[in-house]
Amino acid sequence: MNPLLVTVGDPFIKTEAGLKNFRNLGDTFNCDHILFDLSIDLFRRVTRITFEKFGEPLRFVEAALYMVPFKMAVKFNIPLIVFGENSAYDYGSTDKETYSALESILRTFKAIDLNFWIKNGIARRELNAIILPTGEEMKRVKPDPIFMSYFTPWSSVTHLEVARRYGFRDLTHEWIREGFIENFEQIDSVAYILNIWLKYPKFGFQRTSDIASRRVREGLLTLEEAKKLIMEHDHKLDQRALDDFINFLGITSKYFWNTVDRFWNRKIFNNVNGAWRLKDPVYKDLIKGREGKDAYGHTSDKRVGGEVR
Repeated sequence: MNPLLVTVGDPFIKTEAGLKNFRNLGDTFNCDHILFDLSIDLFRRVTRITFEKFGEPLRFVEAALYMVPFKMAVKFNIPLIVFGENSAYDYGSTDKETYSALESILRTFKAIDLNFWIKNGIARRELNAIILPTGEEMKRVKPDPIFMSYFTPWSSVTHLEVARRYGFRDLTHEWIREGFIENFEQIDSVAYILNIWLKYPKFGFQRTSDIASRRVREGLLTLEEAKKLIMEHDHKLDQRALDDFINFLGITSKYFWNTVDRFWNRKIFNNVNGAWRLKDPVYKDLIKGREGKDAYGHTSDKRVGGEVR
């Protein structure tokens, strides 16, 4: 096979590991590699719009992650499109496993409201990255997008060892990320992980819960070990990621937190002296008698996002 690699980029600060890995892909595997960078001005505008309206700043670019490879395949007459994991299945939002990614792509497209973007000041010509190819183009190429995870069990821990043999670099000695319990996933762009943390105010969990749950299912963690990790890390927002995000958007830390305050889920959180606390945390059986911690196992460090400010 002669694969064409396609990456959808973003203008956030890049890690050294991310830059090295990007270059290594084409070099090690002798592949052509297209980097699709959205207009920085457009990226800034759409990111701010969906951050303020939905607490989901990367809604636009995450739609582009599916659409752009699909569009490139049609443009270059490549009928087979290979994605990695089926995120909906592997992260738990569906129990349906399928080899075809077409349903996910079409579902993503149907969820895109072009009129929403136009009403919020984005010109129609700026929306190309999230618009499917025409029906005629689809009939001509008949693209077949698949998830590799259907054919081989998707374990990031196992895949890490494979990737290392081909030169992959993690964040060791570069960045210890707050709110994370591993150093090799989502490591390319600094501010990108803030989008993941924003699940926490709305749903009461974020990346630590995602990863710990997967490790339990793979038999790499016990449930008790996972609860302890969630208690220690799940509420934390990394300061470096926050700084990159607010600097890119040109907003203040105060503006950021005032915006986030609108998205705290009052059904599952209580506001205690200006800080949001889960009403019924999964780790409540572990929080008795912890010195130096409050009743929820959190320190009074003001860098801990959302929990103590």
